[in-house]
Amino acid sequence: MEQQILLVTCDSQFRDGLKRVCSGQGCRVETADSLAAALEIVGRRPVCVLVTDASLHDVDDGLGLAEAVHKQYPDMKCFLVVGNESSNVSGSASNDPWLRFVHKPIPMLRFSADLVGMIKESCG
Repeated sequence: MEQQILLVTCDSQFRDGLKRVCSGQGCRVETADSLAAALEIVGRRPVCVLVTDASLHDVDDGLGLAEAVHKQYPDMKCFLVVGNESSNVSGSASNDPWLRFVHKPIPMLRFSADLVGMIKESCG
């Protein structure tokens, strides 16, 4: 079954930009703007890389989503995007090798290179 990259953020410009970066990497790329939409996508096929905001619609549920997807797909890697409002999330989460924190504002060139490397490592 084809693996997928899942991008979950309420910021449509960021989501669309990430989708362009991820396209052509050999995996299906899916996007979602909510926890419910993300969970529905996760149920359809394996996730190898997840990029999610720590806060989705003003709720700190991005880490919970990442942990749930990782439990279902243990080889999955995740970028958790945190801003000043969610700094408590990065402080309370474990530093597992599958989880990387990205702090806003995001340096897109560096992040894009890191994301492509993680896709090749996880999905290739």
